[in-house]
Amino acid sequence: MGAVLREVTFLENNLTHYYLVSCDWSTLPYTYSVITSVFLNMPVTNVAQSREFFQKLGFTLNDQFSGEDNVCVVVNPSISLMLMNHDKFAGFIDKNVAARNTSEMILSFQCESAEEVRRLAEKAFMLGARKINESEDSDFMFSWAFEDLDGHLWDLFWIKNPS
Repeated sequence: MGAVLREVTFLENNLTHYYLVSCDWSTLPYTYSVITSVFLNMPVTNVAQSREFFQKLGFTLNDQFSGEDNVCVVVNPSISLMLMNHDKFAGFIDKNVAARNTSEMILSFQCESAEEVRRLAEKAFMLGARKINESEDSDFMFSWAFEDLDGHLWDLFWIKNPS
């Protein structure tokens, strides 16, 4: 058996997501890469405000990789967010920084439980995040999405045990 995917289409914005439900890794035609961690670099308008938002959501900050114009938010031991002001972010690219009213990607993070999805999403709303949709509870997954203070889209989800 290879990978089993479930497709979910969000009606409000007609976006389709594919979620890995189960997988026998030995049957897949690729091997793991040598990449050991992921740092997602994201522009923010106000570094101090972003620092406070993510700290209040319960994330740890890595002061070693943080400064006045950026903050490193640790999602888990192998994933970090490098939130940097627009000037610093622009220094890494040769095109314009995307405007807040545009989207290039959705950050989808699997949580340990439906309760954890609820807790994080409700706390984000309380801290000023915009609710993208109402929570969705399907036969195989629970999810809830929000837009953070800088317009980045977050989709928090929990996959129910496949039967």
